[in-house]
Amino acid sequence: SGALLYKLHSQQKMLGNSAKKQLSYSLLGTILVGLGFIFSDKQSFPFPWAILSVSGTVFLISALVGGSQDKFLLKNILESKWLVQVGKTSFSLYLWHWPAYVFFRWTLGLETIFEITLAVLCTFILANISYYFIEKPIRKNKKIINRQNWQIISIGIATIVISFMVSNVIFKAQSTISLSVTKNKEIWDNTYIPVSYTHLTLPTNREV
Repeated sequence: SGALLYKLHSQQKMLGNSAKKQLSYSLLGTILVGLGFIFSDKQSFPFPWAILSVSGTVFLISALVGGSQDKFLLKNILESKWLVQVGKTSFSLYLWHWPAYVFFRWTLGLETIFEITLAVLCTFILANISYYFIEKPIRKNKKIINRQNWQIISIGIATIVISFMVSNVIFKAQSTISLSVTKNKEIWDNTYIPVSYTHLTLPTNREV
C-alpha cells in the first residue's frame, strides 16, 4: 500500500492539496482506522481486517501530503514534535517491541499497568538507541551511498540468504540449544494433565 501510494503521489494523484481534500481524507481515514480498532478480529488478522486500518492510514497520509499550507487539528497533532519522533523511529520500534515484550513476559511479567508501561518505555529506549547509533549512521554512510545499485542489491540478497541459512540451522538445533522451559506444558498450562494420569478418575463427592 505504501508503494502504491507513493506512485499515486508521484503522479500528483490523491494529494491533500486543498482544504476540502484534506478534510475529506482526514475524516475518512480516521473513521476507517477507528473501525479497524473496534471491529478487527485477531483470529482473522491481517486479512481481511487489516484492510480497514491500512486504508485509513493511506487516507491520513494523503491528507498531510500535497503542499497545502492550511492547518487543521489532525495535521497539527500528527506534525507535533513527539509524534514526528515516533514516526522517525517507527521501524526500530517495530523491531524492538517483540523481543522486549517477550523478555518481560518470561521474567518480570506483562500483566500489570506498571509492567506494561516499563516494557513500552524499554522499547522506546532501545528503538532510539538503535535509530541514532545504527540506522542513521548506516543510511548516511558515504561508502554505502556511493556504491553502485547492483552492489547494494547484491549485499542485501546475500544478507537475506545468510540469515535464512543461519536461522534454519538454529531452528533444526532448537531442541539442543534452547534453554526454554515452555515446551514443558506442566509449567505454564494449569489445565494440562500428563498422559500418565489420564487413566485416573477423580473421586466423586459420595466416595469422599
